[in-house]
Amino acid sequence: YSLSAIHTPNTVPNDKEVNDKVNQAVVMKPSLMATGHLGYVSISQNDQVDFYRFVLTKSGNLSIDMPTESKLQGHFSVYLGKDLQWLGGIDDTQKNRYLILNGVKPGTYYLRVLGTGYGGYGIKYMFSTGSLGKISPPKLAYTDTTIIKTKPQTPLPTDSAVSTKLGNTWTVNENDAWAGTWTRRGNSDVFDAVWVNTLTKERITDVLKVTAIDGNKISIYREGLKGYYYGTLSSDGTRIIGGTCTWVNEWWTATLK
Repeated sequence: YSLSAIHTPNTVPNDKEVNDKVNQAVVMKPSLMATGHLGYVSISQNDQVDFYRFVLTKSGNLSIDMPTESKLQGHFSVYLGKDLQWLGGIDDTQKNRYLILNGVKPGTYYLRVLGTGYGGYGIKYMFSTGSLGKISPPKLAYTDTTIIKTKPQTPLPTDSAVSTKLGNTWTVNENDAWAGTWTRRGNSDVFDAVWVNTLTKERITDVLKVTAIDGNKISIYREGLKGYYYGTLSSDGTRIIGGTCTWVNEWWTATLK
C-alpha cells in the first residue's frame, strides 16, 4: 500500500501553551483578538481546552466573540473570581459564537475555551460602561420554540414506551460547568442526581422528577431549585438536545442509557 499526506496550516497563530488549567490562564487585553488551536493530539500534547483571564475595574457590559475555522466547533464559558462563579457561555451548536453579559461587576474573569473537531480560533472581549449596541446572543441551533413553556404537573403514563424513553442512567453536561449523573429509581419517573463542578470539583445532589413527555419534548422538575429543565429527545431516543431551564440562562445536554 502507499501513504500520502496533505499539510494544511492553520490560518491563525497558536495560543501560549501550556494554558490547559485555570492557574495557567493567558492574560487577555480588551478589544484585542487572542488566537489559538484546539483538538490536536500528539505524543507530548493533548490540547483540548484553553484558559484565558482578564480584569475589569468597573461595572458595565461585557461582550465576547469567538470566530473559528470550519473544522472546529468552538464553545466557551465565562467565570468570575477565584470561586469560579459561572456567568454564562455558548455551546458548540451556535453558528455565531457571540455572547453579551450586561451588568457585570469589577473582578477577575476567566474564559474556558473548548471545541469539537480541530482547528484555529480567535477570542476577544469588549467592555463598556454604556451600551454595547443591539447585538444579542444567538439562539442555540437546536432550540425549538415549541418546547413546553408551562410547568406541567401531569404524572407520566407508565406504559413501556415511556419507560424505554427514560433509560436508566443519564450523563449530563450543563454549560461545560457541571458534569451530572442522573440515576433512575427503578421504573419510576424519579431520578437521583449528582453533579460535580468541572473546575472546582464541588459536588451537589438533588432529586428530579420527569413531569411530562409530549412527543419528543420532555420536562423535568428539580426539587431543590424548585424549577424545570426542558429539552428535546433526539430521534433515536438516546440524547437530550436543546436543553434549557427556568432558574438561569444556561444550556444542557444528556446521553441516555
